[in-house]
Amino acid sequence: MFFSKRLAELARDPVALFTEAVRIAETRAEPANKQFFGGLISGSDERDPCQARECTRVALRSPKLKDDAIVMIGSGKLQPEDLQLIVSLLQSGDVEPWQCATLSYGRGLDHLSPELIMPLLDELGEHGARGHWVVLDIISMYLLGGNQLVKLIADKLKSTRLARDLLDVSRQIINGHHLERMIKLLLQHGDLDRKFVAALMEQLLSICRSQKSGAFYAFAGPVTAVIASLLSSYPNDVWHEVSKVITSADSLVRFYAERLFDLPHEHHLAPGLLHGLPREVNLDRVRKAPGARAAMEQSRGVPTRKPTSASLGVSRVCGWACKAAASPVVVGLRCPAS
Repeated sequence: MFFSKRLAELARDPVALFTEAVRIAETRAEPANKQFFGGLISGSDERDPCQARECTRVALRSPKLKDDAIVMIGSGKLQPEDLQLIVSLLQSGDVEPWQCATLSYGRGLDHLSPELIMPLLDELGEHGARGHWVVLDIISMYLLGGNQLVKLIADKLKSTRLARDLLDVSRQIINGHHLERMIKLLLQHGDLDRKFVAALMEQLLSICRSQKSGAFYAFAGPVTAVIASLLSSYPNDVWHEVSKVITSADSLVRFYAERLFDLPHEHHLAPGLLHGLPREVNLDRVRKAPGARAAMEQSRGVPTRKPTSASLGVSRVCGWACKAAASPVVVGLRCPAS
């Protein structure tokens, strides 16, 4: 790549050089060398960005290079005109959403303002779940490059996180780390409110209602990580949505909910996912119907009497039994005779 970049920098006419290189590549049976052509575009960009874009157009007309259009475009310093070209390629179907993720690698978008990259993010959002995950990928890399989480980016991040079809993808497409990191960023910047958290929790817990078991097992890890990050700041909103799935009349929903909040077998004495949930949050619910709910809550780890060493491991959903060790009886509820 360094050789071809220097070659383009020294050539009298970089576009003519690129065109001739493409002609030769088309006459050969082996695949085109993407690094070589990327270097030519990068070298052309150093001299004149307009020449680099003309080389990119030549590549798009080549049967051998058009599938690597994004790599070609990203070889130079991206300009607003380049992003407009990518948007048009997405709209025409000549480029798939996943190919655009590489644009943000190597800090390729760092020099562009949020206003300039927003048309690309908006177009990716029109391509369903595959596009939404690329948006999260691009925003993650954009922020890692040192850019601030301004309102425009935060709003795009929140709307993408709540997209109804975000979780309608295969395990190969998701990056659970993005889910957790983006929510933590929004929390740090104070960009969350109770309405958003309630909608987010409903979306996350929808994996318990899915008829496709693959979706649950693909997202269980990322979902629990996000819930854990929200718990300390929004305990009531988290529990409001969690209580819906663990008390659902649908046995399949309850089955998945128990798997989501249950403790790993190798950590059966450890605090559960909702260990940090204030007791008052759930006990208010128990007080409203103690006869119907006390036994059920006890089975999920809500303390109704002083726990024994054996019962400390039963912190399956609300694992704060350990916290109540000093309280022989909670709100006057007695355990059913065993």
